[in-house]
Amino acid sequence: MKRSITSAVFVVILIGGTIWHPISFFVLFSLIVILGITEFNKVIANPSHEPQNLTGIILGIAIFSSCFLNAMSIFGGEIFLINIFAVTLILILELYRKKEDPIVNIALTVFGTLYIAVPF
Repeated sequence: MKRSITSAVFVVILIGGTIWHPISFFVLFSLIVILGITEFNKVIANPSHEPQNLTGIILGIAIFSSCFLNAMSIFGGEIFLINIFAVTLILILELYRKKEDPIVNIALTVFGTLYIAVPF
């Protein structure tokens, strides 16, 4: 019974946030992207593989924001260039982390973020 009530409240929040205003849509789905990336990184993290949580969230928000701003006709296609900066930030920061498998960490961060953020 508790799950049914929680699900009903979540559906009302999703529909309300989507219909009410574009800004509420942006905030709601940005929150979902942040929570999704955080949960994904917790699930796949182990001692030998550590994805970058904060930079993954930055990339996810950059992807979602650029898609949102392009869809709202606030910016043109050039807004997608910000995503290149976010991916480059992940590559540079991984060089200074000195972890065991940097290539795997980069792959988990970038592709995990794409897996979560692109569908929205």
